[in-house]
Amino acid sequence: MPLVKAQKSVAAGKVSLAQSQLKPGQTISLTGEWLYKPGYLVKANEQPQLAESQAGFVPVPVPQLLNRTQWWLDDSEDFKKFEAERLKRLGFDTNRAEDGWYQLQLDVPALPKNRHIFIEFDGVAMKSKAFCNGQILGEHAGMFSRFAYDLTQH
Repeated sequence: MPLVKAQKSVAAGKVSLAQSQLKPGQTISLTGEWLYKPGYLVKANEQPQLAESQAGFVPVPVPQLLNRTQWWLDDSEDFKKFEAERLKRLGFDTNRAEDGWYQLQLDVPALPKNRHIFIEFDGVAMKSKAFCNGQILGEHAGMFSRFAYDLTQH
């Protein structure tokens, strides 16, 4: 089945799926604008909850590198300028952002009996913990390796 975009693209960290999008074998892209809160703004042992205020969260394009990209073959002034402007547009101190929280509000209609829905990540830079409705889905370690979680029970 072809890749289908959810609402053309995710915007402001929210996306709603229609029943017509939930076909067996269907892949729905969640590329777009997720919300992100840098780790330096999170208190120790805090798990940011989906909140109305979304304090400290900023919209960022996903996929995205949130740190300075070093290209050993391109140390030109043009590249340095491009990279500085890209990081500034993210809206937080990228020099301090070693970790952080991504947030996406995903509304899914009721599934028919015996059907499952998964969220698949093409990769993360090193390690992650994924949560759904405040419950941990799992942890993953690995540089840019694909992994998935079953969201059905959530």
